Formats: sequence, C-alpha cells, structure tokens
Amino acid sequence: TVEQLKALSERTASQGGFFDIDRRLHDIEDQEAKTLDPGFWSDPSKAQSILKEIKLNKKWVENFRVIQDEMDELEILFEY
Repeated sequence: TVEQLKALSERTASQGGFFDIDRRLHDIEDQEAKTLDPGFWSDPSKAQSILKEIKLNKKWVENFRVIQDEMDELEILFEY
C-alpha cells in the first residue's frame, strides 16, 4: 500500500549512516583522487584494494538508486 511505501521511505531516510549516499559518493571521489597520484601503483596490493573499494561503493550507490527509483514508481502507481 501507499502507507507501507511511505513508511519504508521514511525508515530509509532516517537510517543516516548506513544509507548515507552523500558520504559514499564523497568516499568514491576521495578514492578516485588517490588513483591519480603518480605513485598509486607503487604498492599494487594497496592500489587493488582501493580500486575494489571504489567499485563496491559505486555498485552500492547504483543499486540503492535503482531501488529508490522503483519505490518512487510504486508510490506513483498506488496513487493512481
């Protein structure tokens, strides 16, 4: 129902840290800036770890946005 979707949206918004998309986007920017450092590949293990973290955060943000869009669509459908 619309009420359930709204309640879910409110819970998602109130979770703060775990669903903090802005923080994740900021982390992605910070990590990507590190990859531009000329010495980035001097420690291949650390470089791979950073790239893996970037990929994970990007995928997480992408999935979250897809779910959020689907919830918005459902809410619109229930209203009509």
